[in-house]
Amino acid sequence: MNIKQIQYALEIAKTRNFTEAAKNMYVSQPSLSEQVNKLENELGFQIFVRRKGYPVTITWAGEEFLNKATSVTQKFKELQSLSKEYKQETTGTLRIGVLWTFGYTKIGKILNEFRKIHPEIKLQFTVDVSANLMTKFKNNKLDLIFVTENPVVPFNGKQIDISLISSSPLCFIDNQDQSLSLKRSISVSDLDGQNVLLPNHKSALFPTLYQKIKEYNVKLYTIGESSQADVICQFAELKIANGFLSLETFKNCVSQNLVAIPLAPTINRNIILIRKANTDLASNQLTLLLRSYIQNQL
Repeated sequence: MNIKQIQYALEIAKTRNFTEAAKNMYVSQPSLSEQVNKLENELGFQIFVRRKGYPVTITWAGEEFLNKATSVTQKFKELQSLSKEYKQETTGTLRIGVLWTFGYTKIGKILNEFRKIHPEIKLQFTVDVSANLMTKFKNNKLDLIFVTENPVVPFNGKQIDISLISSSPLCFIDNQDQSLSLKRSISVSDLDGQNVLLPNHKSALFPTLYQKIKEYNVKLYTIGESSQADVICQFAELKIANGFLSLETFKNCVSQNLVAIPLAPTINRNIILIRKANTDLASNQLTLLLRSYIQNQL
């Protein structure tokens, strides 16, 4: 027994004619008759009395069945409506802010898998440093962001949901031919006189690292700023300058001549997911779905 067979039976009861019912249900009359016969065989009794040249009549058992069938089809319509309602809530576009090093983290791969599983949800990406991403998030230009700093106060008084996604130690990236590459860990004082690429001054790591440099009164030759993993690795490969990357990011860089030396004391690069928790229902459902998926995969 299936819903289509029940709908056929109800249409026959309405029209009292198999041919007309088939026309209304957009099927051939033989197909409709076959399905109704199967339904009656499964029930173990006739719903309709067929007499050539006369309108179809309904048996006593058929009357009871059709009364209950009407209720079933109504409930089925309600379930279809519910399905459409929740499907709409999980359909739409998510505007996501990510960091420059995002392609070198496992979160990037997880997001790619999420897109395959949920093709109905379009992901729009904006790549920038943490400070700029938080400004865009605050101005409602992004629905969800991955940043490396934790906001102290809510954005414009709006409730936000904050989740720590990953934590990885910050490392000094050096060519394995250089003397510092032999160290198991490296202090900021060891960097005295080195050519370096500092993290972008708008990144969350810049003030932390810069403060350490000032504390140790270290003289660095800063040739520029970059938070892009490929740029940092290229400069280290060419022995032009050394840079700083999280261990997680470095492990996903393709390089055979470089080493990542953890800083001591440890400076962790934390990736935090921030989403608004008091947005409209549809947007909240989408961001919550994505956050839950990421946390389950980590």
